[in-house]
Amino acid sequence: YSTSTWATSTSAGPALAATAGANWIRLCSDPVSNRIGFTSLDGDMDWNTAVWRPAGTEGWSALPTEDAAMSGSAYRMTDCAWESQSGQLLAAAVDDSGATDNKFDWITWSAGTWSPASPSVTATNNSTVFAGSITWLSLIPDPNTDNVTALAMDAANDVRSTVWNGSAWAAGGATTNVLHE
Repeated sequence: YSTSTWATSTSAGPALAATAGANWIRLCSDPVSNRIGFTSLDGDMDWNTAVWRPAGTEGWSALPTEDAAMSGSAYRMTDCAWESQSGQLLAAAVDDSGATDNKFDWITWSAGTWSPASPSVTATNNSTVFAGSITWLSLIPDPNTDNVTALAMDAANDVRSTVWNGSAWAAGGATTNVLHE
């Protein structure tokens, strides 16, 4: 849809190579532009990320190399959020870390560049480790800063949070990890 006119029917989103279909798709809008962030987990256990950019570069960014070894796709284990001031996208997903998938990976996008280069080489957040496997992950941006709170629940119904400050996750015992009203 553009300038009051619907375009011909086309795919509405990045082209995923999943043979089993997408199980979780999360979209997040940038509060300072018309960009849209995308993260998904599909039935092939792949994690994909992309960014839709407005006029001038309109369309979905090329998909960086997916992470093809994620924990699962039965639960909401991926999310994305834009930092409110900088325009940087943060995406996170629970990775396959063995018998207990108690950590999540993360990737950022800013000015057309993914850091690290793709979900397949992301860093693991070792600051917040759960006792059980994470079954729900949500990223909540602070509207007044570049902080993003990661809120997650594990299979034992334990809820934990950690705060992204625009460049790093808070340490596990940091007071910034306390849930606030």
